[in-house]
Amino acid sequence: MVKITSMTDAELVKAYAQGNNDAFDQLLKKYSDKVFAYIIRTVKNEDVANDIFQDTFVKAILTIKQGRYTENGKFPAWITGRQKLKICRAAAFRKSMYSTAKSFRKPP
Repeated sequence: MVKITSMTDAELVKAYAQGNNDAFDQLLKKYSDKVFAYIIRTVKNEDVANDIFQDTFVKAILTIKQGRYTENGKFPAWITGRQKLKICRAAAFRKSMYSTAKSFRKPP
């Protein structure tokens, strides 16, 4: 049996899809700091960054478990692409919430 720490990302994803939770833990250890650093640099709000980070990895878990993950590239590029999309959605949501809140403050 191959040690988790010496597996490639593709092997880790495959092992996780087959039920080895330690494989995903290894991916999380490997990429969580980089992903979170990118998110926090982009959104500049720790609460929003934590939400995006959590949602990114929860959706990654679901995608892999449902067999929808395809190794079109590398895992880091795939997970980064997921969180970039999430950041765009969060920014659009914050902008719309700000606009809505601003409209409530306008005098009649």
